[in-house]
Amino acid sequence: ATGAVRVLVGGRNYVKSPYNRAMLARRQPGSAFKPIVYLAALATGMVTPRTEVEDEEIVFRREVEGKGWVAISKKDRANLILANRREKREKKEQCRIQIRRLKEKDERVLRSHKEAKARVRKKLMATQRRIAEYESGKIVK
Repeated sequence: ATGAVRVLVGGRNYVKSPYNRAMLARRQPGSAFKPIVYLAALATGMVTPRTEVEDEEIVFRREVEGKGWVAISKKDRANLILANRREKREKKEQCRIQIRRLKEKDERVLRSHKEAKARVRKKLMATQRRIAEYESGKIVK
């Protein structure tokens, strides 16, 4: 091992774009650090050149209590988003059910009041008729 660079990786299609990305492209610090991480993994035997590594973003954030760190991948974030959407849908459905029940109850109460009002009006009309009959002499004491 001479330590010489044998291969440069980092282009797309030389015919379409002759720009030498391996040598000339500016990289994010994380991208510049990847070869060091990969070399350490190869040196310790954690991976081989044939090992497939899932290339996905990982975001680190503090836990709620502030103890340690938690890694959240895009997949986990997507699952959290889907779970939140599902929870919102369920809450909306619960609200719809509750509103429908309240409307039904209000309609029953309103119907009951209308029926009671009709009964009272009927009794009042009957009472007024009896008073009129009494005053006209049709009904004797």
